[in-house]
Amino acid sequence: MNASLNVLCRSLRPPCKIQDDSRAVQKGDVFIAVKGFRRDGHIFIPEAVKNGAQTLVVEDKENIPSDFEGSVYKVDSTKKIRSQLLNQYYNSPSEKMFCIGVTGTNGKTTTTYMIEHILSAKGWNTGVIGTINHHLNGKVWSSHLTTPNSVELYERLSDFRRLSAQAVVMEVSSIGLDQNRIDGVDFNIAVFTNFTQDHLDYHKDMASYFKAKTKFFELIKESGSNCMAVLNTDDEHIYNYSKTIPLSFVSYGKSGEHFSYEIFHEGLDGIKCNMFYNGDKIPMQLPLIGSHNASNAMAAIAVAVAAGFSFEKSIKCLESFKGVPGRLERIHPSYVFVDYAHTSHALENALQSLQKARKKDQKIIVVFGCGGGRDQGKRKDMGHVAHHYADSIVITSDNPRDENPDKIVQDILQGIPQKDSHVFVHLDRKTAIQKGLEMAQDQDIVLIAGKGHESKQIIGEKEIEFSDVQVCKSILGLS
Repeated sequence: MNASLNVLCRSLRPPCKIQDDSRAVQKGDVFIAVKGFRRDGHIFIPEAVKNGAQTLVVEDKENIPSDFEGSVYKVDSTKKIRSQLLNQYYNSPSEKMFCIGVTGTNGKTTTTYMIEHILSAKGWNTGVIGTINHHLNGKVWSSHLTTPNSVELYERLSDFRRLSAQAVVMEVSSIGLDQNRIDGVDFNIAVFTNFTQDHLDYHKDMASYFKAKTKFFELIKESGSNCMAVLNTDDEHIYNYSKTIPLSFVSYGKSGEHFSYEIFHEGLDGIKCNMFYNGDKIPMQLPLIGSHNASNAMAAIAVAVAAGFSFEKSIKCLESFKGVPGRLERIHPSYVFVDYAHTSHALENALQSLQKARKKDQKIIVVFGCGGGRDQGKRKDMGHVAHHYADSIVITSDNPRDENPDKIVQDILQGIPQKDSHVFVHLDRKTAIQKGLEMAQDQDIVLIAGKGHESKQIIGEKEIEFSDVQVCKSILGLS
């Protein structure tokens, strides 16, 4: 960053801020025009000026009003400069906390919550930044993106530090990495949970998607940080990458070289397994359903050990872990579960887990849809998974956005044989959930998949209040 920008950053004082959203700009703020995936921030320079921006950081000056009297800084990459400015403005907050980043297609949220649970139990004041919300010590901020934009991220890190956080655990998305949102964050541990198909509407192909994921570790290497990687080498993509990763790492998984586990019981009451590390074998009873949660637990334990905590005590901590909202969340006292699964791999994990845990005569009914304006390639795969693992299927809407819901349903049906008579379609999600619950007999299992913790349904440009959990409770007479 050039000397003049350094001077600018040091001269900024609250309430003036650095903004990359012209709508958020107030008098005296710095506006950084960033070229994004869908829109170029340079188009909004006039709006930022109108709202009171006194300083502009740009890649070209074309859209700057001729009567603008403030300061203008032209740089090669506003994306890179943005994080540098924010980091300096907020006095490098991540350097003053133990920072853990978790990337991967699935398991990020559960793993971050498990890590938080262990660190908090050991006395570390720990904040979380992720898909569900941002929280620390009972204070909660809403979340709009898995990995927030740089402006929000650095503000939150500063909030955490001001509230005496000793550690922060954050979900790191491929899109966040591609858009340089986490640049400048000083990570101590970086986790890679797994890699399966998702976000191809953004990345276009699996190679680009994987490259975005591994950018996490390349950035850490470039920063010179003394960071440890924690890798799930059960995943073939991650195992192959481990041979070239530019960081020191520990591996985990059923066949992990450093941390491993074996499951000997899966039921609706949870998982029983043995955990192995450094010659030690310790049994664990995890009150969660699904072998994928044993993997998530192993990742969290590996992180805790890398942070200096006891292997055995970390395991015992997780035996009191109650789960995560919208992640195979059980609507007690029924056998109804709500899960965020919105990829074929995640749906397979959820259904396979329920299939292994169910009693002999319990049938599985799944209610799910696919999001509009997102990766269309996974729709057929999700239909195939539902057909393979569930006894009955109810297909519905899941945030159709601007796409025709009927078209989305037809894409899903391509993965289901036409002769399957246990398939029903109800575009209205509440009706679909009601249908699924009505079909259930005695102790049959119903999985409502796709939205999990979400509280809104996006139809066209409208966001309508809708919670799978609350709808289920209402229909079941539990709320």
